[in-house]
Amino acid sequence: MNGLRFRIVSAADTGMSRVLRALVVLIVVMIPAIPAAMIPPDDGLAMERALGSHHRTVTDDACGPQLERITVGDRLYCTHGGDVPPVGFAVNRSVAPVAQVRRSDRVVLCVGDGTTGKRIEVLYLYDTARGSRLTQFRDAFQLWLADADQLFAKSSEMTGVRLQLRFVTNPSCMAEIRSVPVSAADLRTFGASMAAVQAQGYNRTDRDYLLIADATVYCGIGSLRNDSSPGPTNQNNNGGAFARVDSGCWSPDVIAHEIMHNLGAVQLDAPNSTDAWHCTDENDLMCYSDQGQNTPPMRRVCVTGVWADQEWFDCNHDDYFNSAPPVGSYLDTHWNVAESSFLTEASQTAAGLSIDPTSGPVGTEVVITAVGLLPGVAATLFWDLRSMGIRTVGADGTVRFVITVPESVYGPTEVTIASDGSLPKETFSVRASLQVQPEKVQRGRYVAIRLRGFAAGESISVTLGSTLVLHVTAGSLGSVDATFAIPRTTDYGRMTLNATGDDGHSASTQIQIMRKHRRH
Repeated sequence: MNGLRFRIVSAADTGMSRVLRALVVLIVVMIPAIPAAMIPPDDGLAMERALGSHHRTVTDDACGPQLERITVGDRLYCTHGGDVPPVGFAVNRSVAPVAQVRRSDRVVLCVGDGTTGKRIEVLYLYDTARGSRLTQFRDAFQLWLADADQLFAKSSEMTGVRLQLRFVTNPSCMAEIRSVPVSAADLRTFGASMAAVQAQGYNRTDRDYLLIADATVYCGIGSLRNDSSPGPTNQNNNGGAFARVDSGCWSPDVIAHEIMHNLGAVQLDAPNSTDAWHCTDENDLMCYSDQGQNTPPMRRVCVTGVWADQEWFDCNHDDYFNSAPPVGSYLDTHWNVAESSFLTEASQTAAGLSIDPTSGPVGTEVVITAVGLLPGVAATLFWDLRSMGIRTVGADGTVRFVITVPESVYGPTEVTIASDGSLPKETFSVRASLQVQPEKVQRGRYVAIRLRGFAAGESISVTLGSTLVLHVTAGSLGSVDATFAIPRTTDYGRMTLNATGDDGHSASTQIQIMRKHRRH
């Protein structure tokens, strides 16, 4: 299996195959609250006992098959245990921040006001005794979150509809990252960290919480519900789920994997289930031998086309994620993460571009507007092949540029806005122009002329009235700057200065020939 091509912090080529075959994922299933009197005392969160073991199976009737239990307040969570970290990562060694992260690479989908409705909220947890590294890592976190979001977007596009995560976002269309100080004890277990953030008010039922923990206990751990029933009433659609990724595994792929668990993948009755909350068909971001020693064995069934050098969600689109499942299929009659209220369709409108005005000489102010783009991503304006600037697409899928027409040859010029695969185009027609300075001049004095918008290499004759005063050749952008002297035989008064090219392009302006003032 070839590797995931995202900006992952670890040293070279962290392939998703290796990521998911060795991923430290503690899959947690959360079920509705059980009266405290029915729950035995928790002896320190059984997950801690599983750390370091390859796979642990404990049957508990309150959780379901192959799960052991954790209690947080009056809630019961269930987990199958832990695995070793992915190749290139180590639980006890923090990754490094990414240097020089571009702003455009940190943008996620902006939806509404950034807070209303069901959202994924990102919390950075740090030990108060050791201090925060959020300032050092914020750009990298936002980069990895944006890359994780693209895994959802590109995977869903394969079945026709682009779906992206509904993050809590700031006004710049970046995931908002809340800083949450906790104690060292709060970071020792998943249950303790959940309890700590809930005590600080992060307990909304319209949120799924992603905990970016500055700790070296786990690689990744995520909660999900054991519910494969179809439709919006599925328990995985309720909110209140938690995922945690520790510093040894901070990366887009681990983040995306854990969020997908929060959203309800992979249910035990899925066609290619491992019977331990993953799947068996490769290449797939949620599939790996989660019981060790190639158990269960993987089936390499998606290894060509788009899957050849990249892993996405749901090989064959039949286990947990399909934006357009066939009628009667498993994902049509069971829980389909594509229906999650924590995802939203990114764009409903075909991209288009308008220019106002549509023609004019070099130097004209032009308003260029593109619509139907993916909200929150970067958009670059190109005049022919020249970049004219970068803007961020707004929440309504619109971006607007106001520019001055640059030096360009005569005729139609292609104007393009490039944004996340969208390339709406329109044409602006450049007209030839002639400027003269000064506009009032005496006989025998020199004037400067500026010619723009002619053809490249075009031969141009400049006449004052009927008198040829200059012959020039346009440069590669159809431009000429030159000077000439006003002939002493020129008539006084207002005269027409005309520039005519041998390709038929022409422009003209007026010049005032002044009499010399006499001294008295």
